[in-house]
Amino acid sequence: MSAGLGRATGIARGLWRSALVATGVLAAAAAQAQAPTSPPTTEQLRQAIEDIKKRLARPPEAEATATGSLARELEAANARIAELTRTLERLRSERDRLEGELERTRAEAEAAREEGRRLENQVGELGARLEGLEGRLGAVDAA
Repeated sequence: MSAGLGRATGIARGLWRSALVATGVLAAAAAQAQAPTSPPTTEQLRQAIEDIKKRLARPPEAEATATGSLARELEAANARIAELTRTLERLRSERDRLEGELERTRAEAEAAREEGRRLENQVGELGARLEGLEGRLGAVDAA
């Protein structure tokens, strides 16, 4: 994926540079058209011709192939993003379900602890009553 992104970035930079060169040539031509008193130098004309030749030397199908390749890579990246988004939503849903289950379990555990404390209190009370009864039984046996 990163190799494709690197190619895409390189192609985009190349297109950007071509646009800048074309813009520079047009700007130079416009400047020369506005200032007819100073015709372009031979070197400027040679440079403009070389730039045009370089642009024309590139086969148009290479750019179309690169654009098609970029479109396929972009489509694949968008599909992967959509897939990851669906997975993320499923994971969030699962997380929310598990958090709810955890909260219910915690509430049940707290209720069980409360019930345990209540039972311990009852056992303590029953133990105290048993001791009292044993004391009375001991007194009855003695009498």
